[in-house]
Amino acid sequence: MNLNRSGFLIFLSLFFLTFSIVFFDQSKVVATSHSIIATSSAPFQILISRLRDFYTFWTDALFNIRELKLKNQELIQKNLELESALADISDLKSENESLKKQLNFANEYRRNLIGANIISRDYQNSRSFIIDAGALDGLAVGMTVLAGGGNIVGQIILANERTSQIRAIFDTGTKISSVTQISRVAGLTRGLGSDLILDLVPKSQDLGIDETIISSGQDGIWPKGLVVGKIAVIESGQNQIFKIAHLKSLIDWSRLEHVFIIIP
Repeated sequence: MNLNRSGFLIFLSLFFLTFSIVFFDQSKVVATSHSIIATSSAPFQILISRLRDFYTFWTDALFNIRELKLKNQELIQKNLELESALADISDLKSENESLKKQLNFANEYRRNLIGANIISRDYQNSRSFIIDAGALDGLAVGMTVLAGGGNIVGQIILANERTSQIRAIFDTGTKISSVTQISRVAGLTRGLGSDLILDLVPKSQDLGIDETIISSGQDGIWPKGLVVGKIAVIESGQNQIFKIAHLKSLIDWSRLEHVFIIIP
């Protein structure tokens, strides 16, 4: 009986010893496995974390860019609307100034005038213009066209219903009976295509640089007292019968937008 009891105790002791050894080894294996897995997966965890941060950063950035584009488009639209409004204001101001000049000029020269805008021109030599007034506005071929200050622009050579064509003073078809404003020396102003001269001035008559030349009205075509230009150069050679004066127009042709037509 004692032997059996002793054997049983020995068996239990061996069992618990074996169990302890086995349990200890498995825990160690498991711990070692966990350590290996954690060590090997650490770079991937870092990579995943960085990818997540990268994705979050660019998602926010793209969203902000989209918001900025929308705001930029709104600003562009508002800027275009503002520019359009400023252009309208500028046009109204220009029209008001044109009407004011027309009224002042009409009062000063006591003439009936119609204002018009230049809508097309020959930019190469400024010899031809189209204006936005025509026969329905009372215009007709042969009428004199002026700029501010009574400066001659040219003459209407074609009058349609709503538009008219102007032949500029430089055109070779232009001939104006003229006179110097102060000394009253007479001559004939002619267009040379790109130049303007005062011709047929007797050599005995004195001309001065910067003298103003005006229309005399003696040709029955151009009204009296309109400004033709100023003398820039005087030619008087020994073999010339008459003096010739090259004239400069007082009109800024590159900026000419509005004209006035004299209604007889």
